[in-house]
Amino acid sequence: VNEEDEEENFYQPTNIPLLIINSENSEMPKGSDKETKINCNYIMISEGKINAKQTGTIKLRGNSSIRSEKKPYAVNLEEKTNILDMPAKAKKWILVPNMFDKTLLRNLLGYQMSFIFGLKFTPSCRYIDLIINGNFRGNYLICDKIEVSKERLDLDKMDETCVEEPEISGGYLIEGQGSRRRGDPSIFKTSQGISYTYKYPEYEDLTEEQKEYITKKFDEVEAEILEGKADSIDLESFARYFLLEDFSANQDEIFNSFFIFKERGDDKLHFGPVWDFDLAFDNAQILYPT
Repeated sequence: VNEEDEEENFYQPTNIPLLIINSENSEMPKGSDKETKINCNYIMISEGKINAKQTGTIKLRGNSSIRSEKKPYAVNLEEKTNILDMPAKAKKWILVPNMFDKTLLRNLLGYQMSFIFGLKFTPSCRYIDLIINGNFRGNYLICDKIEVSKERLDLDKMDETCVEEPEISGGYLIEGQGSRRRGDPSIFKTSQGISYTYKYPEYEDLTEEQKEYITKKFDEVEAEILEGKADSIDLESFARYFLLEDFSANQDEIFNSFFIFKERGDDKLHFGPVWDFDLAFDNAQILYPT
């Protein structure tokens, strides 16, 4: 696509925006390789016009879905962009295949409910058709990445200097990890044997003081719960999160793909953002009937 072509009308196979990705030498990551990043060109076409055009990288992501035929991807653009008028102007975006949900509706429905329930941050998403290296890959959701930033989950930024109060108290973003990725150093276990992952700051950026601070906080919360207390939990966010996940019968919220964050100067743990509803709403026989 040349600059002079940008006002032309472009073909879309449906009335859904079309994302075209062409990777360097037509190569793509293979198997379950989540580390390899491939350079690519990215063009989004909406209503017959170019909505965004950039260069960047693409890689595989996901846990269960990475083993499916319809792969999930993470795109990292060179410049921050508002994709399809979504609120965040950002470089990192997630391509969700909805592989395990043949209706293609459950993730979007879960996020829309999160907006209604008023959680601190809810991923925005839009339906797209996806073509990679000339091959039609089907219908996807392009979504916000769950990350700490002013336009997504807005927490106080941390660096290696944040080792004393009040700076060391936040912000942190932690993901419930279940039993996956054993041996990964970014996973820590609580005194009760529950596994979590450091999401922000990332494991490589955490100081020993910060690791000790947040893991100790989780141990304290568990001890309180065993005593029938909830002094260190923000009950407002927990109630909203619990009701949403319980209403949607989301099996992943029990052991995986759930998030907890801690803000600076706040002694309580907050629940959210929500993520991953493709097995919710009676789509998982392990919980049926819910």
